[in-house]
Amino acid sequence: MKRLIYLLPVIIITGCSVQNKGWENPVPPEFTGYIDTLIIEAWEAYSAGETDISYAKFDTILSIEARSSEGYIGRAFSSLDLGSDDPSAYSSSETDFNFALYLLEGKNPVMTEDSMELEFSKLTPDSQYYVLILPVSGTFLGAYEDIMEVTYTDTIKHTENLSLYYFNDSIVMVPVVTRGFIDATDSSLFIPDSNTVFVVHVAYKDVDTLTPMGGSACAGLSQLYQLLAKKAESEDDIKKYLMSSIAYGNLARAFYNAKHKMEDYLPSRFDDRINTRNFLCILAQDYYYYGLYMNAYWQIHEIDSTVAAGIDTTAADFDVQLLRAIGSL
Repeated sequence: MKRLIYLLPVIIITGCSVQNKGWENPVPPEFTGYIDTLIIEAWEAYSAGETDISYAKFDTILSIEARSSEGYIGRAFSSLDLGSDDPSAYSSSETDFNFALYLLEGKNPVMTEDSMELEFSKLTPDSQYYVLILPVSGTFLGAYEDIMEVTYTDTIKHTENLSLYYFNDSIVMVPVVTRGFIDATDSSLFIPDSNTVFVVHVAYKDVDTLTPMGGSACAGLSQLYQLLAKKAESEDDIKKYLMSSIAYGNLARAFYNAKHKMEDYLPSRFDDRINTRNFLCILAQDYYYYGLYMNAYWQIHEIDSTVAAGIDTTAADFDVQLLRAIGSL
């Protein structure tokens, strides 16, 4: 939807007083009341499924108050729904969610780095996985490539690709490899040392606080990127969008959970569907679609431990059980 902006000539009138005219800078009181009414009406229209109307009302709010973070969030959610008929609306939704985050948090709270070196911490007790940690302070939100590069250097560089297996707030786990990538005749377990470098494209949290409205914007971005992943055609694009969804869902999760619900701090006029359980369910779905089955399992456990109790992580149909569990949430 395009909005035409008409530029009117500026007329400077001298010798004319505006005292006692009922105006107070920067916004007249009646405008403030009008905006408050519009916001309520906009959310009511959105909740009623009248998305065209909600978009128009949020758009009007922003034409009056260009720094209304709630206006951007509401318009973004409206665009998100309109995207099913007009895919170009998804781009507008992404722009509005991100601008709301800048207004609320002062920056995009998700930091990414193309080639971050992760530090080797230890082997798991069963010697099946390497445990890696971030070399910077911050919560790990995701890895934008499911393949991590490990390089061992002696007289020359030897490189091997490792698949992402599992991660949480502070660690990353990847399957172990043999020394065969260094010496084709050596099948012994490769033990990383000071000559070893693990590199991956990561996303991590770069804020200490997140406002409830900022949390709702992150939840909206998570939903948006999952929708884009479903519409993507190439495997690379699917993975990229899913990991973006995971990163923003994890950012919201870092501050809001079942014991500290985002919706408890949002204005009551917000749509009921914008809640903690829903964005955590999207996160569980993302993990499953990405193939991070253990992440999906632990996310299900966080949402409803009784549902997770019925899943056998060692079963041959573990993935089937996960899908069934996610559908029941």
